[in-house]
Amino acid sequence: MEFSLTPEQVELQARIHVFCKEHLNTGIVERDHKQQFSRTLWELCGREGLQGLAIDKTFGGTGLEPLSTMLGIEALGFACRDNGLSFAIAAHLFSCAIPLQIFGTESQKIKFLPSSCNGKFIAANAITEAQSGSDALHLSTKVENKENTYSLSGEKVFCTSLPEADWVLVYAKSNENHGLMNGLTAFILEKGIHDFSCPHIYTKMGLRTCLMGKLSMDNTVVNENNILGREGNGGVIFNYSMNWERIGMAALHLGTMTRLLEEFITFVKHRKVGRKAMKDFQAVQHKIAQLSTELEATRLLVYKAAALLNKPNRVHQYAAMAKLAVSELYKNGTMDLLHLYGAQGYVDNHEIERMARDAAASTLYSGTSEIQKNIIAKWKGL
Repeated sequence: MEFSLTPEQVELQARIHVFCKEHLNTGIVERDHKQQFSRTLWELCGREGLQGLAIDKTFGGTGLEPLSTMLGIEALGFACRDNGLSFAIAAHLFSCAIPLQIFGTESQKIKFLPSSCNGKFIAANAITEAQSGSDALHLSTKVENKENTYSLSGEKVFCTSLPEADWVLVYAKSNENHGLMNGLTAFILEKGIHDFSCPHIYTKMGLRTCLMGKLSMDNTVVNENNILGREGNGGVIFNYSMNWERIGMAALHLGTMTRLLEEFITFVKHRKVGRKAMKDFQAVQHKIAQLSTELEATRLLVYKAAALLNKPNRVHQYAAMAKLAVSELYKNGTMDLLHLYGAQGYVDNHEIERMARDAAASTLYSGTSEIQKNIIAKWKGL
């Protein structure tokens, strides 16, 4: 069976390529050194529609179906050299905006989605705690119900974009006697309205142009209008968003790894080792052949997973497979390329050095590789 993109999908990717190359690829080294997020670039991306690719046009989005959304994100990963910025866009869209669109009330959508699509708002997701990362069943953040209002107390860690966030999607344990599917509730916290803080911004190894912070809540009062979905439905919402996020991050990294390999091929065609062209060494040829094969195989897996996003009973294992395959390829592949570039790839300011640092966390966020294997094994009846 032949697989090909539609003319509209080809045009989408081409448009994103041009936009990124014209607007997003300068000053990255300085921002990386300073751990500086650019709100200006975020707003430019919003005007281009990147933060709202999968959001209905009614609420200011582009209105793309899942596969086209992932093709757009893949194009962003390919053409945007600022991995922190593209990572922030993907996290904002997949872990916050999309679950709000699916589970939110009409008034919540009207209030938050247009500004989340056009670049005015930045959203952050907050579920991870110091003693609860992959194991979301054991959250210590508690909710106290007080007659149509709720009081939240606790801390969340490793929250992407929190220092810049205008609204935060927070998951808290609302019922001690129920498990993940019925014991968590998702709340929308608004900057300037709800009493929460970011007491710490993390210094990171990679993705340094995307800020990460700690969320602190001490009897933060939220009314029932700021519950996403219904009380006790937080586990369902989180799992739904994870399918989108895992496939979306896989698509993003697929694009980046494709560009890195293409640039390395150009490099070896002009690089000489002694009197011999680097491209003529069999070890180099084999590494390029291996990475090229793995990229094409994982690309088809990502596209299949994306096509299943509207079929929630089937997508879980394919989302886990896509995330596992691409993140391992991304992490290991950048290290392979760094090795082949040699000393010049290891020194500060060479792009592959920064890319390797950025890729190091890809097997950690959105569920570690071990968690993805657990999910796949479970779906295989083990």
